[in-house]
Amino acid sequence: MVREKKTKNQDSSYLSLVIISGVLLLSFALAESVMAQTLSATLSANPSSGPAPLNNVSLTATVSGTATGPITYRFDCTGDGSWELVQTSESTSYTAVNLCNYPNPGTYTAKIEVIRNGLAFLGATGILVQGNNLLSVTLSANPSSGPAPLQDVDLTATVSGTATGPITYRFDCTNDGIFERTITTSATIYVASNLCDYPNAGQYIAKVKVERGGLSFQSTTAIEVTSPKIQGGVVLNIDKLARNITDNQTNFTNSVTANPSEIIEFQIKVTSAGQNPALNVQVKDTLPLLLTFEGPLKIDGLESSANIFTGLSLGNLNPGQTKIIVFKAKVAEASLFSLAQTTLINTAFAYNDQTSKSDALKILVLKTTPTIIPTGSFAISKIGFWITLVILVVWSYFYLLRYYFKREVFSQTLNTRAEKVLEKAIQKARERRGKFKFKI
Repeated sequence: MVREKKTKNQDSSYLSLVIISGVLLLSFALAESVMAQTLSATLSANPSSGPAPLNNVSLTATVSGTATGPITYRFDCTGDGSWELVQTSESTSYTAVNLCNYPNPGTYTAKIEVIRNGLAFLGATGILVQGNNLLSVTLSANPSSGPAPLQDVDLTATVSGTATGPITYRFDCTNDGIFERTITTSATIYVASNLCDYPNAGQYIAKVKVERGGLSFQSTTAIEVTSPKIQGGVVLNIDKLARNITDNQTNFTNSVTANPSEIIEFQIKVTSAGQNPALNVQVKDTLPLLLTFEGPLKIDGLESSANIFTGLSLGNLNPGQTKIIVFKAKVAEASLFSLAQTTLINTAFAYNDQTSKSDALKILVLKTTPTIIPTGSFAISKIGFWITLVILVVWSYFYLLRYYFKREVFSQTLNTRAEKVLEKAIQKARERRGKFKFKI
């Protein structure tokens, strides 16, 4: 009786342990489900860019995460803290149709706040409202120099910008207002082959005017025509170099790599390399789109108010004399670059009435994407929870096995032994009984 009572008490203890472990497992599972609640959202604009005024921009928010329940969406068109629309919905995606208007050029930041099951998340997206400078063109000549008569010169125009539609090219070989060729095409590069003839020595300026989408833009290039008497007497050399100031680069090189919003310093070296002085030397730089002038402009270390983009004068350069021009420019912000890598070409020109020279510099802009560190069931903060959970499962399993063996296997073993003992006792009793009958 005492043994049976003791066995029942042990069984009761094992059952209690199993029940306690199950309660602990359930508690940890519930705690984990609460801890795992996450909320995030992305925001996009349609359209995300365009000319001013940019009206009827729609904002779309897409919600993700493990949080559940109704979602409150708050939309802010300009990021000024004033919500233009607040809406509660069960849907994980909501579009605020034609919500935002942007009358003036600039870069705007639209924001979204989503609230769900006690959690909140902020998201943002950039919107570019462009001004009227949506069309640009560069012009080059081939050949750009040679002895008189210089004939069959090709003019190549390259159009860039955000304007759309057919392009009308108007080419003027001598910048006298008379267009030698006019053509309309959809191509952004057009070569006017064998267009210009220059019978006499001299410095000529060819011009192109392009028209697209109601906008117009023009560019020029210098063409040097020499005569045998002065050919080689006046020579200009130009070197266009750059360095990344933000990355603390100290040396100027003929190509540079930069990230959005970084500062680049440019250096232009102009040298008179001929036997005769170069008179009235002019320098012009064509800063590409997505770069903005930061200044200051310096000539041989002295600040100058001249405009290098319309052309500045270096005066006369004696044979072997060099002048150095430096200035800074800033790369546009990341939202204005659509590609991971964008190559910009910056060209500088040095010229006078007798000769001209140009040099191009390559700028590689790298747009990096932020690294997203995943968080979830195996985040560092939850490793302790999972270790505890595994220990509890193993511990519970061990005691369940122990309980089973004591109640089932061990009990069956005892019963089997008792049956064998009883069977032997009966056999002995029968044998004794048989002997007893024989003696009588």
